[in-house]
Amino acid sequence: MSDVSPGITANRYEQKFALTREGVDRLEAAVAGQLRLADHGHGPETRITTIYFDHADLDLFVAAVRAPRQAVKVRLREYTTPACALTGRVLQMKFHEGVLTQKSRVAIEPEQVPDLLRGEDAARRVIARIAATQSPGRAASTARFLETDAFAVVCTNYRRLSYSGPDIRVTFDRDIEYHPVPTQGLPTLRANLGIPTAVEERAVMEIKMTSMARPAWLARLLDAIEPEAFSKFVR
Repeated sequence: MSDVSPGITANRYEQKFALTREGVDRLEAAVAGQLRLADHGHGPETRITTIYFDHADLDLFVAAVRAPRQAVKVRLREYTTPACALTGRVLQMKFHEGVLTQKSRVAIEPEQVPDLLRGEDAARRVIARIAATQSPGRAASTARFLETDAFAVVCTNYRRLSYSGPDIRVTFDRDIEYHPVPTQGLPTLRANLGIPTAVEERAVMEIKMTSMARPAWLARLLDAIEPEAFSKFVR
């Protein structure tokens, strides 16, 4: 299942590596020799704009800083072409349990974007739709999140290339920018971004697999590299 499809992503194992741009270029060249570069109909590159939600006391942020491998993230994610044409928009709730993750997703219509950006009860009503896709345990977590009004607190924008093969997906994120949360989200969030307030100097490679068993070629490639609990939410 792609990141744009609504529903639930089955449990998968994720590891992130934040490296110099030169280091990521080297790793991507090796990955490109083993996996297929995704083409989304508009070319391989996708621009991703993400808005993260939290409460007034920033409890999700604090928890993610203290225990990044046990974090819960609620985010609006928008996918656009390099020319800024919209290709998808979803609301996600992502659960981390060590290197194991699971996402619940619902598609977001244009008229729901202003409510999410407005925050408070308007955002809470839209976020509540996620619970219908979840197991009882996950729905209970969503219900606890919704006990207090939610607000948009962080906005990121970056460009992504994705490679895939049997039971594995590897993504490369570059030019990671941090922006004030836009007050308008149409026609796209990205079209309403101004000058970034911060730029991540490094690039990020993320490996997503359905099991812990790495292919032999990937194990050799990563032998001397340590994964990092990198999060765009808490940078």
